[in-house]
Amino acid sequence: MASAPDEALIELALREDRTIITRDLGFPRRLAASGASAPGVILFRGGGRRTSEVAARLDTVFALVEPEELQRSVVVVEPGRIRVRPLPLTRT
Repeated sequence: MASAPDEALIELALREDRTIITRDLGFPRRLAASGASAPGVILFRGGGRRTSEVAARLDTVFALVEPEELQRSVVVVEPGRIRVRPLPLTRT
């Protein structure tokens, strides 16, 4: 579904209780603009793109963030840190 429109991916994630894993800033921006409280997004910013590096970072996310929290948060994964922002996103 990599070439599917963002709206279609969001609808699928909502329908199937999934979390979106992406490097695309468009997903958190859409959620912020809509005030949505789901689906959750894991957003990779910077860092390695190799599958092994992404998998290792995901293992860290899954160890730190409960599944229920993942479904209603934007988790930003950057080199050296992981930030969890609950949905809906608001300006701070």
